[in-house]
Parts: sequence; C-alpha cells; structure tokens
Amino acid sequence: MDSDTSGIRFRLDDQGAHIDGPTRPVHVEIDADDVGLAGEEPLAEALGRRLTQLFGREVQDDEGIFDLAAESQGRVVAALQLSPADDDAALVLLGERGASTDERALVEALTEALARG
Repeated sequence: MDSDTSGIRFRLDDQGAHIDGPTRPVHVEIDADDVGLAGEEPLAEALGRRLTQLFGREVQDDEGIFDLAAESQGRVVAALQLSPADDDAALVLLGERGASTDERALVEALTEALARG
C-alpha cells in the first residue's frame, strides 16, 4: 500500500520489522471519518475489509489489531500497530519510527493510503 505523495510504502508486518538506528515512539489517533471508515459497522471489521482491499489478500483480526511496517527508499522507517480506539471513532496508531522519520508525514501517508481504499 503506497502513499502517492510521501514515498512511504506500507506492508503487513508478519515477522517483526526492525528499524536501524535510534527510534522515537509513535502514538497517534486518526479520526475514522478522515479515512472513510466511520459508519454503522464495527470499526475493526471495516478496517480489516479496507486493508484486505488495499493489500490484495485476506486481512482479518477479531479485535482489529494489525501490524504494519512502513518503508521508504527500501528500508524500514517505522514498525506500527493499527487498531480501533475503544469508542470506535478513531484508529490508534502505536509503535516506533526511525528518529529521522517525520511523524506527521508518516501519519499523513497512512491516512492518505487508507482513504484511497
């Protein structure tokens, strides 16, 4: 799943992505409306369906907790976990990013990619 503007590419992380060098924590909430996932159904189901669509393979988790890696220029720049907030109004993005990776750019790239779905 690519972001058109940032050069950041997201992939499912089945093996535990490793970031070289110093890292910084990531803890951000993304409004479900901003990615087109607000609605009648549980956010966990909507997120799983959207990721399935974006990655072209079945992506499912009963609680809606998904591990992602972000890559730029062929290297891992963030190891992330994306899940619904308790109130189903937002997505919670947790994890770590390389110290030189801008958090705002990372969040904007993910928001853009999810919204395109």
